[in-house]
Amino acid sequence: MATKVVRTQAFVISLDDAHQRRTRFADRARAVEAKVDWTFFDAHRGLDPRLAYEPALAQTHYGRALRQGELGCYSSHVGTWRALLEGDADQCIVLEDDVIVDWRTLELVAQNDFAGRGHHYVRLYCRRPSQFVVLDPKYLNNSTSLLRLLGKPYGTQGYVMTRTGAERMLEVCSTVVRPIDDQMDRFWEHGVPNLAIFPPPILEEAVPSMIGQMRLETGEKIVQAGRPAGAWKDALHRSSLAMGITLQHKLKRRLQKLRR
Repeated sequence: MATKVVRTQAFVISLDDAHQRRTRFADRARAVEAKVDWTFFDAHRGLDPRLAYEPALAQTHYGRALRQGELGCYSSHVGTWRALLEGDADQCIVLEDDVIVDWRTLELVAQNDFAGRGHHYVRLYCRRPSQFVVLDPKYLNNSTSLLRLLGKPYGTQGYVMTRTGAERMLEVCSTVVRPIDDQMDRFWEHGVPNLAIFPPPILEEAVPSMIGQMRLETGEKIVQAGRPAGAWKDALHRSSLAMGITLQHKLKRRLQKLRR
């Protein structure tokens, strides 16, 4: 059977006046003759009017109101999902402009039919260690594994989204109550498994983030989040689900060994 040729579009989220970042990113891609079809996606500085945001709801669910940069970041990522659905690509790779890319591995990512394998949202980077199970120790090749993350790894530096994943994420992200990475991590709410490729094919540069840059522009002060209402119930729900997934995975692996 012939392997399906998938159409992959890579979006690099970047402020339209971030000239140094854009030049640095493009120069690195050009230096290795990157074969992935990528383009800059102009980052939003505010919230898309199609998204609903009430500071009081954010206070309840996240512990504080969101900053302008967080709203712009949220809207930017949602914008890439809309762009995917409005175009003819099967899947998209979303990158932020402050990452260093292993383009050879990203080419393998771009060629992989994620939807065909039932994987609709796959991280390419995580900001924090997270509990996980290994779903496939040889996913893209003998050197890359596919993990299912069961904690809250945070970060939106890079990921793959299929059309099915984009449709589902748009449904659950239409009302803004927390930062976008926190919302996307919540697999126990939206039902989309939080998957990741390991080792990660991108790294985050040690430069100010897009959110930090917007905060400097607006003079916005940092307000630490308080404890959201019902946080303990949320943590209990996630932990219980994670425990069930882990036990199910261990049982499946044991049965596979017994059948050999």
